[in-house]
Amino acid sequence: HLALQVFQRTYKRCRCLAALQGVGASQARLGKYEVAMGTFKEVLKMSPKNQVAYYWLAQIENNGFQNPSSAKLYLSQIIEGDGESSGIKRSANFLLRKIEGEEIEDKNIEYTTTTELDEAEESEME
Repeated sequence: HLALQVFQRTYKRCRCLAALQGVGASQARLGKYEVAMGTFKEVLKMSPKNQVAYYWLAQIENNGFQNPSSAKLYLSQIIEGDGESSGIKRSANFLLRKIEGEEIEDKNIEYTTTTELDEAEESEME
């Protein structure tokens, strides 16, 4: 909460991109996902290729709204875009692989009833 206040005051004074990104990050960390989305979209108005904003939008979509398909769209903006930083691209690739891995796990889960498990254990004992 203190970080959000500091970044908000700083942004009011300087109107600089770094302070606005700090506002958005603080909002996201406090669980204010809708507001944070708006803040990072404002960052993108100021800097349309801003990879940090795209990364935070992906994190909010994936972790805040549990919407991995939207997160993947934001991550593709980083991975396919002109790079500011190879570090943010590595982070985006890591998050993308994590999301895709979770999707595969969800598809491969076999749902088994308790009765089926009991029957399997009984047959093993015989």
